[in-house]
Amino acid sequence: MCGSSQQGLQHAFDQFSAACDQAGTKISSKKIEVLLYVSLRRPRRCFLQVSGNTLQQVEGFKYIGVVFTCDESQNKGIETLLVKQTQFCVSFIALW
Repeated sequence: MCGSSQQGLQHAFDQFSAACDQAGTKISSKKIEVLLYVSLRRPRRCFLQVSGNTLQQVEGFKYIGVVFTCDESQNKGIETLLVKQTQFCVSFIALW
C-alpha cells in the first residue's frame, strides 16, 4: 500500500482489514513490514497497526531480486541483475 501520510496509510490498512474481516480472511501482521521512502535523508518512524498489532518498520527488503531501501536506492538490486546478466552473456559467448 502507498500513502503520503501515516494517517492515510493507517486508513488504507483499516479499510483493508475491514474487507478481510468481511470476507472471513485473517491478516498476519507478522508477515507485513513497513518501509518508508525518505526524501530528506533523516530517519523517520511510522507506527501503523493492523488488527491491534503494530507493524514492523524495516530499512530495506528484497523483492524479485531487487533491493528496496528507505532512501530509495533500489539501484543495488538492479545493478546486481545487470552484473548477473552480463556474466551470463559473457559465458554464453565463450561457448561459441
